[in-house]
Amino acid sequence: MKIIPIWFSKDVDPWKAVQFVDYRQSEATGRRFGFVREIFFTKVIDIDKEESKLFSSLPTSTRRKIKRAYSERISFEEVGDMAAFANFFNAFSRQKNLAFRLTPDFLEKFGKSLLITAAAKDREVLVMHANLRHPDTGRARLLYSASVLRAADKTVSKSVIGFANRALHFHDMCILGRQGFRLYDMGGYAVGTNNPELQGVNRFKDQFGGTLIREGNYRSIPLHVASTLYNAVTAPLEDMALVRIFRPRSRLAVAPENEAPPRRTPTS
Repeated sequence: MKIIPIWFSKDVDPWKAVQFVDYRQSEATGRRFGFVREIFFTKVIDIDKEESKLFSSLPTSTRRKIKRAYSERISFEEVGDMAAFANFFNAFSRQKNLAFRLTPDFLEKFGKSLLITAAAKDREVLVMHANLRHPDTGRARLLYSASVLRAADKTVSKSVIGFANRALHFHDMCILGRQGFRLYDMGGYAVGTNNPELQGVNRFKDQFGGTLIREGNYRSIPLHVASTLYNAVTAPLEDMALVRIFRPRSRLAVAPENEAPPRRTPTS
């Protein structure tokens, strides 16, 4: 069964209602015949500016924490090894008691549209991001993010890991801006949630400013029925480490030639 994902469309094509189509973050938000709709919120940041101005546009506390990452000698790099990212993400997912797992084959399907980056200290990777690039709209979106919960180097504190995560987001924005992308999508925002963990994720994303926007996810009825049946059958088997094909949207992680980012500490 081939699922057709369509990102950031203006609207939904009604003729595709009979296919296994998954519209993600469409500008449309109204109901559409033949599709199951879900309202989706996210935060987008304008990265169409000089890097010094982009840095200055961030809140003061965020700039300070990014500078701390530089002072801690955090290094940044792009990663082309899909298996390395999948292994890193899956270790994070297990520690967080999440059911979702990634496979290299799944990541390979994104092709060159995927930008994977890592932040490390003394060669130990602390944080990794996978970003989806969508040239047609000039938009890039965080797809998956993972970090170590406890560094192997005991001198690396949780605070340093947090600094590295913030700095990696800024690093990603700089790379994507150089590639001509205008918007950086933080990958979702849990409006009105009572979940303390999701509230914490929201607070983290708020530290980058940006604009909260409302979009629509649309899943064709054939795909919705198939995914519901599949999940009903496989859910009891998750303890056997089987990977689910269809990931519930509520579990969104929280995923070309590039120029290397500057290694110097940004100035406000």
